Amino acid sequence: MLIEFLNSLQRIFNRIADYYTTITYFIYFLYICLYLGLADSTYEKYILVPLKSFIRIFIGLFLAVQFNPFSNKVRITEKDTSIIMASAGLILVDALFSAYSNIDILNRGEEQDGIGYYNFN
Repeated sequence: MLIEFLNSLQRIFNRIADYYTTITYFIYFLYICLYLGLADSTYEKYILVPLKSFIRIFIGLFLAVQFNPFSNKVRITEKDTSIIMASAGLILVDALFSAYSNIDILNRGEEQDGIGYYNFN
């Protein structure tokens, strides 16, 4: 039953795999635009945090389904290599923006409270 479920998911993700790089570029674009527009906004936690969660879940689920040990895939193709590299880049960009936004949030908290544990200036 589990293998049948994974195979059905893999068929769905195989259809998405052809557009994965385009989806990744769209997520980069969306992420950067939203971050630049919401960096000092109070709506940051309502939009950026769910977006970060979506990105992490999408990449994790996609990679787990595409490269699971129960699949019949024996060789990694050129398309698989591009998927892996696009995912790695997206994870790194996500980590970079997450670290920067956390530092920004800490600095804004210090400015408002006057006291803080960290001073990154």
